[in-house]
Amino acid sequence: MIGIDWISRWLRQIALGLAVIVTPVASAAQDLLQVLIGHEDRVRSVAFSPDGLQVLTGGDDYTARLWDAATGAEIWRFTGHNGWVNAVAFSPDGRQVLTASPDGTARLLDAATGAEVRHFIGHRGSVVSVAFSPDGRQVLTGSNDDTVRLWDAATGAEVRRFRAYYEGWINSVAFSPDGRQVLTGSGNGTTRLLDPATGVEVWRSKSQYGPISSVAFSPDGRKVLIGNGLSFAVLSDAATGAEIRRFTGMEARSSPSLSARTGGTC
Repeated sequence: MIGIDWISRWLRQIALGLAVIVTPVASAAQDLLQVLIGHEDRVRSVAFSPDGLQVLTGGDDYTARLWDAATGAEIWRFTGHNGWVNAVAFSPDGRQVLTASPDGTARLLDAATGAEVRHFIGHRGSVVSVAFSPDGRQVLTGSNDDTVRLWDAATGAEVRRFRAYYEGWINSVAFSPDGRQVLTGSGNGTTRLLDPATGVEVWRSKSQYGPISSVAFSPDGRKVLIGNGLSFAVLSDAATGAEIRRFTGMEARSSPSLSARTGGTC
């Protein structure tokens, strides 16, 4: 059986205007848990903490904000970016968070206080996507400058650069569960599987449905999920890139982001 959930097994997050609505997947909008209101412009990115107790949001008001998922209270806000916040992510241990912006930087913040720990500078365009490695020691960023970059989380030093000529915005990046592979999805519909240790491209695929907005690995790392959140999603073999199953229309419009189910088989 193939199980696919949008966002996570238990929770779905939807960015609508100035509010983030948090609802259980099973009951959808019937059982509203919380509305997080405070951003002064569109909410562009959302992430849950590993324990599910907090929500991180990034908005067009140039802020990233941390919220209490149970009460809806704002815990802190970060105002250090000179541009909207394209993407946000929690570290695997939940102690740090990443933010990305058109100002060309990604920022590492203390999840408890919102204080900036360090920044990652080098992209010549907007930083569109971010991800932590499973051990939290490395950071992956995607940009519209035709590069994906690997960074040392402890020092901020660039470790490796992957060229993605003419692929447009690198809308989504993800590490495999063992950290030995990375997946990228771009604006021209290209998905690539890369070896972060060597920079070698393992495989690539090209979508006939337009830009890729989200990519994710299954929990066992054997499959990948690729989609644009609007009209299609594809489940593929991580080793070869071969398509296993395709979701189109309403099946693929359940959410603007993808994640593989944390339980069962994917």
